[in-house]
Amino acid sequence: MGLRRMLAPGEDAPEIFVDKAYPTLTRSVLSTSTLPQGPNATISCFGPVVEEGFGLSYQWTEDTIGCVVTNFGGMAGEFAARLESSLGRLYDILASS
Repeated sequence: MGLRRMLAPGEDAPEIFVDKAYPTLTRSVLSTSTLPQGPNATISCFGPVVEEGFGLSYQWTEDTIGCVVTNFGGMAGEFAARLESSLGRLYDILASS
């Protein structure tokens, strides 16, 4: 994105930006964001950037991970449940090591 923004108005784009693979490689179905820990940042929300995508905002402390999942298609709950299950499995693996 940075390189694309550096183009001057009317300047020809380098080949990478017109390659047929470029739209696929730059499509973000899962967009994530976080805020640094602190007393003023207790929860945040981050929206999806494509219609069928997911937004995932997350924060962590020493003993918790908090996530907010958003989706335009009503699938945020299912995604969040699967994320919670995956994080639980990861915790179990790390705790047994």
